Order: sequence, then C-alpha cells, then structure tokens
Amino acid sequence: MDEKSLENKQLLLRFALTNSHLHTIHPEAFRVAPQLRSIMLSSNDLTSLPARVFSSLADLEQLFLDGNLLETLAPDMFDGLVSLQYLDLSRNKLSSPTLPSTIFHSLTKLVNLVIYNNELEELDPGLFQDLVNLRELRLNHNQIASLPPQVFKALGNLEILTLSSNELQTIPEKSFYYMPKMTHLTLYNNPLISLPYELMGHMPDVEEFYLFFLCLISYGFVLRLQTRRILQFVNKILNIFPICISVFALLTAKLVTSDGRQILCPSLKW
Repeated sequence: MDEKSLENKQLLLRFALTNSHLHTIHPEAFRVAPQLRSIMLSSNDLTSLPARVFSSLADLEQLFLDGNLLETLAPDMFDGLVSLQYLDLSRNKLSSPTLPSTIFHSLTKLVNLVIYNNELEELDPGLFQDLVNLRELRLNHNQIASLPPQVFKALGNLEILTLSSNELQTIPEKSFYYMPKMTHLTLYNNPLISLPYELMGHMPDVEEFYLFFLCLISYGFVLRLQTRRILQFVNKILNIFPICISVFALLTAKLVTSDGRQILCPSLKW
C-alpha cells in the first residue's frame, strides 16, 4: 500500500485487504482516510508496520492485524486511536519484549484485545493499566512463563480472560482478584506445579473456570466466589489433592473433571 492507495475515498468507512500477500504499508497510507471506522489486514505477509501509521485515525473502532508475520511493534504504534474498541493481533510472531508498557496507553475505550497464538514469554507489569473498559483479553497459546503481581488489577470490567496453553508454572497470589464482572477464566494446559492459597476472589458472575491438564504437586488453594452458578472443569488431580472451595451465598455448584464426570456438588453457606 502506498500513500495514494486510499485517495479520493472520503465515503469509505470500512477497508479490508486480506489474504493478499501484502508485505509493506507506506507510513502515510491511511492519512488521507481519517474517516475510517474499520481496517482489516488479516492473513497477509506483514513483518513490520511503520510507527504511528494509524495515528491519524481518531475514529477507528476496529483494527484486525491477525494472521500476519509481525515480530515487533513500535511503542507508539497505536497512539491516537482513541476510539478503538477491537484490536486483533493474534496469529503473529510477537515475542517479548515486543509489547512495552505504553503500547496500549491510548486505547482507553478498547473492549476486546486478542493476542493469542504468538510467542510472548512475559508481560510488562503496566501493560494493561490503561485498558479500563476491556471486557475480553485472549492471551492463550503463547509462551508466557510468569505473570507480574496483579498485572490484571486495572481490568475491573474484564469478563473473559484466557491464559490456557502457555508455559505458566506458578501464579502470584491474588492475580485474579478485583474482577467483579469475570464470567470465563481459562488456565488449562499449563505446566502449573502449584497455585497460591488466594488465587481468585470476588467474582460474583463467574460461570466457567477451566483448570485441567496441569502438573499440580502442591496441596490446595482457595477459591472465594460469591455466585449463583459455578461450572468448574478441573483435572483428575482433584482425586489426589484436596482443593478447598469457599462459596458464599451459593445456590448450586458443580465441580467436574475434564471428561465431564461430576465429583463434588456441595451446598455450602460459609
């Protein structure tokens, strides 16, 4: 794409160029189309992007960069995208420290952030601190080996968090506290050998917590959940090591193995 590709397209609101072996974009390619609301560049051959190539798109709401060969992103790559709600970076080759702490700082309206199927090994402690409206964060199928303490603390509106299929061995205490709107959390298929005593709490709307295919060797942890419905999938380690479940104001709860076999159905009011 060159600087004239979108000239005289003042009425164009959605631009899509996918599966086209696109490998370069001119730094000024989108400056002539500030009215764009959606850009889809999925499944191309992009290995890099010019810094601030999208900075003139203050009205952009959706940006799809998935299925490319991106290895790095400039720290100010998304500066100026003050209206962005959906960002898809999945299925690239992003690796640490590709995502510096300031890369998302302009995206205060972002609702969905998709980064699965990359090569991330770590997360900067301040990476998500400005994403106060985020509802969905997908980090599964990376190589994340550890989490900074309370890296998700600012995400009070988060509903879906996927961390499955990474390289996590341990998780800091209270990593999943302060998330009152959480409904789905996945940790399965990690080499987790232990879980902290206080892993998660104050999730009144949680419905699904996936925790199987792990390597747990240490005794229990506590889930403090105030909810009307809990559906938890865990691995067969529950048959060996007891896990303490503290449920407040509980009406119904199911605890089943990954093959769907129910092993515990408590009725507790603690």
